[in-house]
Amino acid sequence: MGWFRGNYSWPPIDPPQWNDRAWRVAYVLAGFAPLVTAVVVHRGADVVTVAALVLLAGRTAVLDRGLRHAVRPVRRIWRRNRTFGVIVGLVLFGGPVGGWLADWWLGVPWLTGLSGALILSAVCLVGWLGLNSVPALRVAGPMRFLLMPLSVARKTLLFEGWVPALVATLHQLDSRLTAPALCVMVVETAVAIVTTRSGNWRIRIEAAAVTPRVMRVSLYGGHLLAVNAMSGSLEGGWLYDQVLYGPAADYSLIELLLAIGKAPDHMAPAAGMEKVRWTTSPNPTGQAPEAATLWAVEHLLDMFRVTLEMRGASRRSDFAGLKRNYHRLHGLAMMQKAEVSDRTEQVDIALVSWRAAIDSFTAAGMPNYAALATANRAHLRGMRLGRGFEALRELEPMLDNEKLAVGVRVHAMLLCTQICLNLGELDQAERLIARVRRLPWRPRHTQFLHTESPVSLPLATPYGPEASVEFGRMLSLMADRMASDLLHRRQRRRGW
Repeated sequence: MGWFRGNYSWPPIDPPQWNDRAWRVAYVLAGFAPLVTAVVVHRGADVVTVAALVLLAGRTAVLDRGLRHAVRPVRRIWRRNRTFGVIVGLVLFGGPVGGWLADWWLGVPWLTGLSGALILSAVCLVGWLGLNSVPALRVAGPMRFLLMPLSVARKTLLFEGWVPALVATLHQLDSRLTAPALCVMVVETAVAIVTTRSGNWRIRIEAAAVTPRVMRVSLYGGHLLAVNAMSGSLEGGWLYDQVLYGPAADYSLIELLLAIGKAPDHMAPAAGMEKVRWTTSPNPTGQAPEAATLWAVEHLLDMFRVTLEMRGASRRSDFAGLKRNYHRLHGLAMMQKAEVSDRTEQVDIALVSWRAAIDSFTAAGMPNYAALATANRAHLRGMRLGRGFEALRELEPMLDNEKLAVGVRVHAMLLCTQICLNLGELDQAERLIARVRRLPWRPRHTQFLHTESPVSLPLATPYGPEASVEFGRMLSLMADRMASDLLHRRQRRRGW
């Protein structure tokens, strides 16, 4: 059991603590420390040196802005570690070690001057491409392993440009060193800007990896509160930062928890999600990881709703957008809960969850998702409760509804086909499969999965663009399997 302090009201809305503000200020000031040190040590510096250290400070500010996507404990830890890193770097590279490195550097002609600037800049740029945080530029497959040595060199030897910048500006002030340092900082600053503008999703992934480990469960006033074991309330900070006062609400925390619940044992290693696991966290429900994650999601959504009802309308100009996103996320959570309940033989809970998902998707203005939930609920009733003919009547209006995406209509036809096969209506099943075959089928017909429900994270999550491709592939496999099942049943009926 964890311990907590701070605001015990419901929901537990927590403003930033003094240490949150202190570490932010300390991190930003740490970015300017090398500039101040260089000016003091050398009693003035040339333009190249000043430019390199100004870029170093600017890069620190850019990266700090990118932290707005992470939950508050992750921001605090990240700033604290980076601040200590800067202090250690100043002490280490500002002393004899830095002087020795500067002398060594000057003794390697191809790493100084123009050639050094090109080589070190290339190492930083290519090394970043090997492990970058921009999905459109992400390198995968064998190429990623080929670039791994440069990525390691950038991270460990150059420390993202800090080592050449500190060594070159705190010692020799030789243009053969300061010029490469300036070029490296130009590249690293550009990389930081691109990373931040693209969403800085690696920080969010790190937040997802840390979140389950810092969540604990405590009972206070009859409510289960998931709190941060380090300081303050995890969800209370999220409510304050994103729902009440954030410039633009960020739903990464909920979406990542949904993604973990969808695939708790394996989260798309190609997208950098291999570190995200729920298994390292205390399980508050004593259930399977999927159910435990859904418990946390429902817990956050309940507080999201109450916060909107209590204070959101008076605090946020985009209240309607916040409310729509609440319904969107609640619908996704209920859809996931229905799937988990169905797999665990809890049919009653699954039916109630599908009904809640339909209502939420309708309120969010997501007709295709609402139709998917309606079709799945009817299929559950037909297959698990023996109400096949009622389910067919419920699904029939969807088959010719041209307002729905083709993928939704195909999905409804295939569910009808499965129900017909279960009822022994082979002729009707054959007609439905023929209708599926006649429809013009293209991958774009399943794109509604991510266009109707845009995610905050450009990740390979169960609700991202990759899900649309996977859904289309699943429909094709379902159609082939049902056609084969139909043929097998006809052969059995004929006595073959």
